[in-house]
Amino acid sequence: GDKYNSFWAYDIGTNEWTEVESCPQAYPTNLIEKPKKIRVKDGGAMCTDGNVAYMIKGGGAQHFWMYTPNAIPPDTGLWTPLDTIPRLWKKSVPKTGAALAYADGKVYLLKGNNTPEFWQYSCFAKTNVKLAVPSCPAIASVTTTSNLKFNFDVKPNPFTKLTTIYYTVPVSAKVSIKLYNATGRLVETLTNDYLNAGSYTITLSSKHLAKGIYFLRYDDNTNSKQIKLIVQ
Repeated sequence: GDKYNSFWAYDIGTNEWTEVESCPQAYPTNLIEKPKKIRVKDGGAMCTDGNVAYMIKGGGAQHFWMYTPNAIPPDTGLWTPLDTIPRLWKKSVPKTGAALAYADGKVYLLKGNNTPEFWQYSCFAKTNVKLAVPSCPAIASVTTTSNLKFNFDVKPNPFTKLTTIYYTVPVSAKVSIKLYNATGRLVETLTNDYLNAGSYTITLSSKHLAKGIYFLRYDDNTNSKQIKLIVQ
């Protein structure tokens, strides 16, 4: 987390820590733009397949790195930039809560940052004279369910104390659900996040709502619907 992206290795046999090559602060870019220095921040994470390590820097950075340790000497490893992490919308970047894990030739990423995004990076290893180094383009995808149908409903309606909003997102998308009063003024934003395909519910309380007519509006850039809501 310091300004140098310090990286250390612990030798279990000798019970010693050794500082190894720091992760580069700059990410390769074109010749026109000046590379921006990115440091490891909140949400930084690592995982390994037993031969190499994979790393994200967190802090909103989309950089994705691979570290290949060199056996002789132990302090001269190699950092390789991989394909940048896809970004679907503004908050769709690794921050607080981000995590990496490796299983069966794939690296899995949770972006954290109050998003439900779950990504997969596929690695196909090629044997080198010295080391087995994964070398492949990134294959990242959000799992979706194709047989879901759009739905947006509220029950009970009218309601006195509590009501439940039911909605189904057919395809992963940024979903907006907002509550407006009878004059069209925004009262509350119930959700404005990227959601995976699936069915969801929200419980709405009338505790802070005056009796009267309201309108619930759903939008995911593909489907939109408005429901008249009555608080008794």
